[in-house]
Amino acid sequence: MLLVFTDRTTLLSALPPGLTGAEIGTAGGDFAQAILDRSAPARLHLIDPYRFIDSPDYLPDMSNVDDAEGERRFRFVQDRFATPIASGQVALHRAASPKIAAQFDDDYFDYVYIDGNHTQSAVAADLDAFDRKVKPEGLIMGHDYVAHPGAKALNFGVVEAVNAFVKKTGCEFLMLTYEGAPSFILAKNRGSPLAQRLVSAVLSSMIPAVAILKAEDKVMGQWDVCNEQGERMRTLLAFR
Repeated sequence: MLLVFTDRTTLLSALPPGLTGAEIGTAGGDFAQAILDRSAPARLHLIDPYRFIDSPDYLPDMSNVDDAEGERRFRFVQDRFATPIASGQVALHRAASPKIAAQFDDDYFDYVYIDGNHTQSAVAADLDAFDRKVKPEGLIMGHDYVAHPGAKALNFGVVEAVNAFVKKTGCEFLMLTYEGAPSFILAKNRGSPLAQRLVSAVLSSMIPAVAILKAEDKVMGQWDVCNEQGERMRTLLAFR
């Protein structure tokens, strides 16, 4: 596994153009815009229910906005991506991600990026639902692979869900970005052209990276990272 010293937006430039991808959890569309600008996908599916989720473990999360705010965000995203939606480059799905997954053919996506409900059960459901929808040579990526106290206070379970998924499926933990809210990149086949191109692009661009050898043997690693406010905090990152 490579620990790459860059952020998720910069990493998008390493993806080849013309892929078919999905973002699960679009909110206002800032990262979706970055995907379009930096990687030029042929087709990008934006998936978000844009409604309040009345689930006790998800209530503390600030992303779980009320229905009125969800409606406002939905209409904003519709307007923001009106041109690529009209051209067919972008498809906007207002639906729960595990349910909408059934509408796609197996082996349809080159990649998915999971950034919706961050509770362990929800992340696990997204991983399971979209696993077979991603091509055998594709990538499964996501945001907020953190287990610091702030994340735990919001009931984040990304680390636990991703680690369990890797153990269950045999996906390779290809990369982890080194930032306040790290992104994980899993390869369904580490030797696939897409996975190898991503690694080559990162290394050839001179982005600093550290190889974590036998990451599967490391139960827990400790890294100092900066959060978005620039404060230092101790973050626990479990690699497997």
